[in-house]
Amino acid sequence: MSPEQLRGVDIDARSDIFASAYCSNEMITGRVPFDGTTPEIIAGILSKNPAPPSRYTNDLPEELERIVMKGAAQGQARAVSDDGAI
Repeated sequence: MSPEQLRGVDIDARSDIFASAYCSNEMITGRVPFDGTTPEIIAGILSKNPAPPSRYTNDLPEELERIVMKGAAQGQARAVSDDGAI
């Protein structure tokens, strides 16, 4: 779930962007961006940025990592309103 969904606020394209980035991170690295119990995962989604995918894989194009990290970013960095802004 996106941070917006977990907070119970109106959702928009940012939720889809977050979901795409989250899934892309998992496909690239073979591991989920946040691990632990359900409350720990929720806390991670709400307050942390995932580790860069390049921490777990070699040969990752920098631009792909930038896109994944931008889509999964927290706070003002998540101010993108559509995937054209990434």
